[in-house]
Amino acid sequence: MYNALLVFNNIELLDKLKILNVWGEVSDFNIKAVLTRGDEAYDVLKADAFDLVISEIRIIGIDGLALLRRVREEALCSHFVLCSEFPDFNYARQGLILGAYDYIVSPFSEEVLFQIFSRIKEEHSRQEEDILKEGERIASLLKAGDNSAEELIFQNIEDIYKNEKNLIEADKKVCRIYELTIDLFFAQNEWLDLYCSKNEYFAVNEIHEGNAETYKNYYINNLKKIFIFMHEMIPRTTDDQLKAVILYVLSNPEDNLRQSEIADRFHINSTFLSTIFSAKTGLRYADFVTVVKMKRASFKLRYTSIKVAELAELLGYKNVVYFSRLFRKYYGVNPSEYRIPEGLDYQI
Repeated sequence: MYNALLVFNNIELLDKLKILNVWGEVSDFNIKAVLTRGDEAYDVLKADAFDLVISEIRIIGIDGLALLRRVREEALCSHFVLCSEFPDFNYARQGLILGAYDYIVSPFSEEVLFQIFSRIKEEHSRQEEDILKEGERIASLLKAGDNSAEELIFQNIEDIYKNEKNLIEADKKVCRIYELTIDLFFAQNEWLDLYCSKNEYFAVNEIHEGNAETYKNYYINNLKKIFIFMHEMIPRTTDDQLKAVILYVLSNPEDNLRQSEIADRFHINSTFLSTIFSAKTGLRYADFVTVVKMKRASFKLRYTSIKVAELAELLGYKNVVYFSRLFRKYYGVNPSEYRIPEGLDYQI
């Protein structure tokens, strides 16, 4: 649903606009707020996002043209329509020079309003298409394990906050890219749900500071976390057989993942698996399995009430003391200590 702000001093003129059968589900445009003063409208537009402003020219506080000028200078809303009771070429001309999206005159026409709504929706659709195309590009880079995906995403975020004057509009664009990237991570890697929850990355509404740096840092820091996590979890290799082994281990962290068992499953000599895994990933197979099991343990401790002894057994550790020692070595605390503090910013 698209949100509209109506700014009218003439209540009779406002009513003529409101009674038209153009609002709600018939157009996807909703009247979110109605104000009578231009200065109040300016303050509201600085604090909240609107897809469309329809303003009478003769309003109090500041007039419609002055409001339009401020809105355009500060990029508070990209679609600003001026309206009047009487056709006036000079007002229309001034409005268009100042960047009005359109100029309408009473009696208002449903057809004209629908045309304006349709143009706005088409523009939004093109913007969404551009974001989706960029998403497809990012997706292909992520799937290929190309580090340039990280640089591309971070640069996009930097550029949007640098070039977009309106913080709310900038955040909407960046949030869309951010959400798309997180969705891609989870869609391309089904095993991710075993180690972290997508909800961990969607606390955007908790940001209240009104500056670009706060928003930008939130998105970039969260994305950096998941990039680091993915690098830890997926050893880099071009060997297809090793990729299959890695995927199996990630998808089955509670299975028997002993080297000999996996070698038999993939019809590889056990010693050869150890040698080639280390040579082509730079990581010992046993160390990789330990990382996977510790990450799974972390998830289970955060999201379930499983007992530590049961968790150790679930992950194939017969000795709970040994399991706890491994966990402490990896996370710096014992398993029982790890789950205690609520609101702790857990390392995943």
